[in-house]
Amino acid sequence: YTLSLHDALPICHNPRLLQSGRHGPDFYAAMWKTIRESGRWQGEVWNRRKSGDVYPEWLTITAASAQRDDVNVVSHYVATFSDISARKKSEADIYQLAF
Repeated sequence: YTLSLHDALPICHNPRLLQSGRHGPDFYAAMWKTIRESGRWQGEVWNRRKSGDVYPEWLTITAASAQRDDVNVVSHYVATFSDISARKKSEADIYQLAF
């Protein structure tokens, strides 16, 4: 998947605006708990494009730290994703053929 600068969200953009509504608060609480404890989370999520279409993506979020007063503290989070719509369609097609 190639993301053009036109499609990219500004860094300061609030990603909650693009949530699909398919994941509840417990999902996000568990995800952030994992990030806080291990510094990383990855998994399949459903997201929303700016057009409003809902799609599956493989998301990785990594905590980036900086050193302040000789202590490493999280300074920001880096998220990368891949649109897995084609893979999900292929899985559904295979399942349909098998059953």
